[in-house]
Amino acid sequence: MARDLNGPEHWLAWLRSCAKAGRLDTTVPLGAITGTDARILRVIAGLWSLCGYHDDDPLHVASLAAIRSLLPSMQPSTRPFARELIAQALDWHDRDRLWPLVSGERSI
Repeated sequence: MARDLNGPEHWLAWLRSCAKAGRLDTTVPLGAITGTDARILRVIAGLWSLCGYHDDDPLHVASLAAIRSLLPSMQPSTRPFARELIAQALDWHDRDRLWPLVSGERSI
């Protein structure tokens, strides 16, 4: 039986599967992820799963704020993996909508 990779605890397996399928929008190898990056990405995967609520829901807003505060602690080169995890929790098209809200490209 295939393993369900959509749970936030499976963030790394999900990224590996997407990389193998050519679905990632980054050329940075997964091997670039440090221990600190890994711990932050695990938390971010869980936070993205809370973003499925309406955009004005306090939990949605708080989750985005938490992600925004965590990203600077990651290596700049591995931050795109946090963007890719949006599709794990939500859907592929949500990356373009949500990433600017946490990456500093656009304010909330």
